[in-house]
Amino acid sequence: MAKTGAFGFVLHSHLPYVRQAGTWPHGEEMVHEAICDTYVPLLQALYALAEEGCDYRVAIEITPILAEQLSDPLVIADYRVYMAALIDRVDQAERHYSRLGDASLAHLARYYAGWNRQIVEAFEHQFQADLLSAFRRLQDAGLVELVAGAGTHPFLPLMSRDSTARAHIGLGVREYARRFGRQPRCMWLPECGYRPPEYDLSGGHAVFRPGLETFLDEVGIRGFFADSSAVEGGEVAIVPARASSYREEVARAGVPRARRLPAHNTAWPYLVGQSNVAVFARDRLTGGQVWSASEGYPGHFAYREFHKKDAICGMRFWKITGNGVALGEKQHYDPTLAFGSVAAHADHFVRLLEAHVAGNAGLMAQPPPMILSPYDTELFGHWWFEGVEWLKQVLRRLAVHPTIELTTPGDYLDRYPPEESIALPESSWGAGADTRTWFNDATSWMWPIVHGYEQQMEDIVRRFPTATGTLETALNQAARELLLVESSDWPFLVSTGQADAYASLRFRTHAARFDSLVDQLLSERIQEEELGTTAALDNPFSTLDYHLFAGQPEPAPPAGSPFGTKTAVQRVPAARSN
Repeated sequence: MAKTGAFGFVLHSHLPYVRQAGTWPHGEEMVHEAICDTYVPLLQALYALAEEGCDYRVAIEITPILAEQLSDPLVIADYRVYMAALIDRVDQAERHYSRLGDASLAHLARYYAGWNRQIVEAFEHQFQADLLSAFRRLQDAGLVELVAGAGTHPFLPLMSRDSTARAHIGLGVREYARRFGRQPRCMWLPECGYRPPEYDLSGGHAVFRPGLETFLDEVGIRGFFADSSAVEGGEVAIVPARASSYREEVARAGVPRARRLPAHNTAWPYLVGQSNVAVFARDRLTGGQVWSASEGYPGHFAYREFHKKDAICGMRFWKITGNGVALGEKQHYDPTLAFGSVAAHADHFVRLLEAHVAGNAGLMAQPPPMILSPYDTELFGHWWFEGVEWLKQVLRRLAVHPTIELTTPGDYLDRYPPEESIALPESSWGAGADTRTWFNDATSWMWPIVHGYEQQMEDIVRRFPTATGTLETALNQAARELLLVESSDWPFLVSTGQADAYASLRFRTHAARFDSLVDQLLSERIQEEELGTTAALDNPFSTLDYHLFAGQPEPAPPAGSPFGTKTAVQRVPAARSN
């Protein structure tokens, strides 16, 4: 039977830079937990499928800043300490509940003791404590497409300088080539954040700013990912949704608020603007089946409850139990029952996908539709304990499916390069599909600092074009601190309230280090002891070159573009931190 359409998972793997920046509840243990709960189990599942002879395909992005931590000797050493302590606590819990005569909880403690010990065994022996090489071997075998990420995962639509976009995107491509031995075909823009072509008035005169696809095109990226709403059409905000005072300023200036774009089906990729770069939209239907804890598979009553932990060992001994069941009334988790429910959910997903693909296949003869389902990798295993097994079973089914081709974005583009172009609005996969998660009343104080630093870094690169020795080391460290300040994780954690005090402290800490380095550079009096201390604390991207942040001449709008007249967008004004 002929294939009528294609499907692909894209797993987005990212954690903020937390090396030597606290432990529990916020800090380096975030990486340790993800290694234990998600990355090792995922690799175990993918290698097991390969050993079965299953010819699956899956795309996985590993952000550059996460890759740095997964390969850092200190993080790996700390992970070993973390796992040893975890297993010891679970053993204590088993002895405690056995003494109490609580057979159910004692059984669960023994289950987790065995689970964690086999995770350690796989990490140390099957994957030789080198997870990145383990993923690379799967890519070399043709089973996995590794997708590139951008620098420290900045939210690019809110950055004020094109040098910032070029730096993070360029760094992502270079780090990918260094680690995985090839050029990437696709890149995950942080938070699926996209900025269209526009005019910027921040400097007092209108400057044309290309869409982000331009910078992807420059480094050979062929595809990226956007929220479904960005491709489906509708109101396109020429003036981005910022704080109310900002919108009022632009309204007084008489700038058009929005325009209507034609709707496009999200089952096909499209070229963006006049570039050679294609955009894939995430699929709503399949996404909701996995993202939604209330309506999707992760909310099944037999599955493990994430929000309740044992007081002795910190493991989760309870199941979801039912809708609206209070934490104190949760029933004990039954791993056999929970994992026995996975097959039904895998079958349901495949049936859903069959109908979805068939419905889209009838709309166009060629090329076949491509249903794309992107998720945070950490959803599987960490948040949804049974999720890795679900993913494994779905891949096994789709690898031999008679009508659905299991593929990756890069492979699809190789076979079916798109010809139709689309104009995309500013967008994200955050709340409201816009910028509100990263720019709001709680985070607005961060952005003038970031914008001031962007300009400062360009100025410093211009002032020291050929630095060597200690001066070059200080310049590279300043660039490193700027990368860390620009991480989208800090405003995200502030906005969501998950770790607002921690995120604010981390932002201010990296900002203070950048300020200190800039002062030393401008006075040309480098404090070598302080520089050494800072470099030991913040050490990602050992080959970083500060010239990455060099400014570029102001670009002209492309010929024939709708930007021949100056539609203006005035962004948040720059200001240096105190």
